[in-house]
Amino acid sequence: MRRIMAWLWLVLAGPLLAAERAEDGLWWNPDASGSGFQIERQGDVYTLTFYLYEADGSPLWLIATATWEALPDRDDRIGQLRGTLYHASGGQCLGCSYQAPTVSAHAAGSFALEFDSPVSGVLRWGGASMPVERFLFAWPDRLDRLVGRWLVTERVGEAPATTLALRGELDSDGSALGLRDATGTRVAGVRRDGLRLRFEFTATPGISLPLTVAERDRFVAGDGVTRSVIGVRTDDIAQSEGLTAPAGEYAVRIDAALARGPVRRLLGVNKGPVHAGRRAPNYRYDMSAGYRAFGVQSVRLHDVGVDLCEIYRDARIENLALQPPTTLNTCVNTPTGPGARVAWTVNDAATIDLAANYDFSGMDARVREVLAAGARVYLRLGESYNGPNDSRDVAAWARVAGNLYRHLVGDFAATADARADPEFVEVHNEPDGMFWNGADGDFHRLFRDSVDQVNGHAAATGRPIAVGGPGFTHNVVRGMAEPGSLTQSFVAEVGSARLDFFSAHYYGDCAAATLTRMRDWLRTLRGQMANQGLAATPLHISEWNIGLGQACGEALFDDRRMASFVAGALVLLHEDEFGVEAAHYYAGTTTMSLFKADDGNPAIDLRPGAWGFWAYRQLAAGTRLHTETCRQGLCGDFADHPDAPAVLAARAGGGLHLLVSNDAGSSRSLRMQVHNIEPVASARVLSAPSQSSLRLATQFDAGTVRIADAGIADALARVESASVPVQLLGARSLAFDLTLPAYAVVVVVLQ
Repeated sequence: MRRIMAWLWLVLAGPLLAAERAEDGLWWNPDASGSGFQIERQGDVYTLTFYLYEADGSPLWLIATATWEALPDRDDRIGQLRGTLYHASGGQCLGCSYQAPTVSAHAAGSFALEFDSPVSGVLRWGGASMPVERFLFAWPDRLDRLVGRWLVTERVGEAPATTLALRGELDSDGSALGLRDATGTRVAGVRRDGLRLRFEFTATPGISLPLTVAERDRFVAGDGVTRSVIGVRTDDIAQSEGLTAPAGEYAVRIDAALARGPVRRLLGVNKGPVHAGRRAPNYRYDMSAGYRAFGVQSVRLHDVGVDLCEIYRDARIENLALQPPTTLNTCVNTPTGPGARVAWTVNDAATIDLAANYDFSGMDARVREVLAAGARVYLRLGESYNGPNDSRDVAAWARVAGNLYRHLVGDFAATADARADPEFVEVHNEPDGMFWNGADGDFHRLFRDSVDQVNGHAAATGRPIAVGGPGFTHNVVRGMAEPGSLTQSFVAEVGSARLDFFSAHYYGDCAAATLTRMRDWLRTLRGQMANQGLAATPLHISEWNIGLGQACGEALFDDRRMASFVAGALVLLHEDEFGVEAAHYYAGTTTMSLFKADDGNPAIDLRPGAWGFWAYRQLAAGTRLHTETCRQGLCGDFADHPDAPAVLAARAGGGLHLLVSNDAGSSRSLRMQVHNIEPVASARVLSAPSQSSLRLATQFDAGTVRIADAGIADALARVESASVPVQLLGARSLAFDLTLPAYAVVVVVLQ
């Protein structure tokens, strides 16, 4: 459904991109210095203020308003303004009491301004005419205003937009302006075309787009149909005041004036905040206060009973491993041997839209719990662990999946207090694992039909939605390289147009896991996606962790190292080269979790991994800043040095906030260099507790164990605050040093 949003964007932007407009500012005739007029535009309406002279030399002030008229049939004109000139007189003098002026039509009557470019035209009135042009009093020409730093966003048709941070620099001969990335590589350029300007990407010089807007703080280029480029200025001051990069073993330099876009919403988890005990099912554990306090933004509805088999009741479940197939009476995939095949199929496809066939009570409860915890719903359509892994009618499966989406948004058997418009809908889960054991072709059809069902329902009601999947296992990189596999053939079979995002799961190798290995996996997967035509498609890591619970042992998730691994992974997932749009830690509760229930007892533990979420949350509402990781003076992205301390910088809460994590078993020193920032005397360092799991104060009421407010307050009170001195390197540059203990997670505040 990104296609709907792209279409709307083009419809809204169409009038702007269709033709160039006259620029705001001062206009004059260079041969008539001392007179001229000011243009100010709001939408299609322009106001004009003329400062002229009467025949006797006395000053004359005239005002007018006019609506822009495009002239698409004229090759020599881009548009015109026509209106009536008014003369005001008899107003108050400067500093005097107010006196309303008298306004009347001037003897000159009407005027017409015809523009042959955004910066030149002809003014006609009273039977006379004269050429006029935009008065460039500080810039020698239009290219000069594009010098500086920009966020440049390109959109082509229905593809997701791409945004780059670039710096505009005039070419040595002044004939064009180059837009370069952080490495100095020329990515795009703007050149003159007579009095007009044109935008070109270096990689595709044959595509030249006219600039329709070229102002100090923004520019717009486009062909008026499918391709557009928008630039927004982020800064126009020097980057580093001539300072060299820090030369220590580990260092970071930050440009506080170079914005890289909003901090991404990566604080997602699998499983909602409330669950029943396993050993003591009469207990319920509610971690909602923890979700709110530690910043959980999104909950993926997986392993919580929001499954087709659990919800749609008029279906049969069959063990296909036996012949003839035998009927099962539960959604649990009881045949646990290798290659178990359990099919779930509706009994009567004609009654799929009958609300009585659905039991949404469990789904509604989970949705209410997620919303009450302040998080958004990430809808996963499929089955959970040991659920059915095949179907004899994939079209019917897809129709039921579409109705689950319709119910969530309130269009089918609606529940008033359990409605949500999900940002994302993910179809299926780990089809390359135990969650699908049918034919590859059947799965591809199931995916296609399900996406089409959801998109069709969303389009019918005008709802924006992104649909994708299918949540491949950690082995996706191996499967993508295996000819003929379900994974390798997936994109070609379902079509890239059905993938608003591509999702996969990452699980490391427990205590031996490193951020370098995670980087390598992400980089490999991104390359494979590009090879299959998904270079611009967002990536969702819909499950991730240091490893799987049954392989690692639950004790690992109580170890203090989890804080630094989680924090460092969030920084890594934020790297632009991976294009990660959403991420969900496995899990919020129970196994491998941020919060652990002492099953059978009224107790809940805060696990160290939650402190990674806490640190990221301090930046979550901010704007990410350009950050470089340096080793011995050589600087690059964090993905180039994932064994170094991880740093994410953002403007948030009225200051500069830095997440810093040391995922190493020894202490490290880190030199921080910040440019384009107002001087401060010291930096405040907030250090997360470096300890194993912490038992929280709880409340016990009618069988429900809840994290108490006092438990959250006690946990947050364990954050230590200290100050470190700051060294001023220049008028707008500073540096300070951090000593990071093993597995440390800190937040630095410069304010």
